[in-house]
Amino acid sequence: MNTYGTKQHWIPAAVLGRFRDSQSKAKKRVRENEIIIRRRGQIGLSVNKAGAICFKKGLYDINPQTAKMYGLEPQSTTDQWDYEEGLTEIIDALVKGADLIDLDYFVHVLVPYASGLFMRGLDYGERQENIDVIRYLRDKNTILTDNTVFSRIIHLQRILAIVLGAEWTLYEASPRGQFIQSDMGFCPASDHGKRCWIVPLDPKLVILIKPKKKHCIANYREINDMQGNRSASWVVCFRRGKLNDEQMLQVNENILEHSFRICIGDGLRSFKDYSYEPLSEEKNNYLISIGAELENSLEVSERVEHEFEWYTVSRIAAERLSPDKAKEIQWNRPYRGSYPGRWRPFMPFLPENLKLSPSGLCIKDNRLILSLRETVPFSSLKCSNTFESNMAQIQELVNR
Repeated sequence: MNTYGTKQHWIPAAVLGRFRDSQSKAKKRVRENEIIIRRRGQIGLSVNKAGAICFKKGLYDINPQTAKMYGLEPQSTTDQWDYEEGLTEIIDALVKGADLIDLDYFVHVLVPYASGLFMRGLDYGERQENIDVIRYLRDKNTILTDNTVFSRIIHLQRILAIVLGAEWTLYEASPRGQFIQSDMGFCPASDHGKRCWIVPLDPKLVILIKPKKKHCIANYREINDMQGNRSASWVVCFRRGKLNDEQMLQVNENILEHSFRICIGDGLRSFKDYSYEPLSEEKNNYLISIGAELENSLEVSERVEHEFEWYTVSRIAAERLSPDKAKEIQWNRPYRGSYPGRWRPFMPFLPENLKLSPSGLCIKDNRLILSLRETVPFSSLKCSNTFESNMAQIQELVNR
């Protein structure tokens, strides 16, 4: 469905609707659920539908002139987040206690959802448009008027690898507690001095995502899939933890503090006396800058070298490749086409001045390990004859 010119959410209504008012009846469509809202600078709580917040009309629309330049339809949009369709089923399973899921669901639903929070929001647009060089080029009319739309896609393909290779821990709410959600969709945290990220999925569950430069992301074993069939597959195993009431309060305060204009959820009833002041310019600028810290967990060379690792893992998961078959994949590159029923990014942006690099994936004892460190000296990837030498290699590899 083409959403050009319509309300485009930066946090899926299917997630927002999970934080419904427990005193109202659950609706058939989650986006229709009524949710409790607290707004900065206002006293008291209000109620609205999940689908009526965290959106902007035409947020991801492509300028018709730009669309023509890329060979796209006049009313094109990058609002293509098909992974949202699988969120309800996956989150339901995790809330019910699942501590492992098929890699297919992880790489095509959870990873893009968490990654998208760092580049789909209004904060990303403000951050991108206020970069000094971007302002200069815009003033000189030397960049596209919808530069941010495509910048989102470039940043997404680099964020995907970082989130994919991170350590994920699921934390359950205390028996009496409920997590809240913000209009940012995530908040920063610290684990032994290392920056990590809290992503609320449900009033009873949050994810703690801790970036790693080397991490085992999946294991190959026999499991029962979500339809009850048993087969060998790559699975992602999550660590789990439970929070007490005091820890719940700390997490919710953190979420509340790292919101722009609103927070939602039944858990807000515990914050009626909490001072929720309008954002100062300083606090607003701080919140805008927060999302960029995820990318900074890697060096620039590491981000660029590994920006297509997601595609490799997507292929392994979608084609159900055995460990021996998966070992045959040696290059970090996008694949051609798509796998039916599975999300993939809007389009891969290929650097014309770099050769494709070896993949950071390795398989050891049926474990799928992703290293985001440099595989070769970055200088060796630079092309001497920029366009011709690089594009020939890309064409050969992508068409395989």
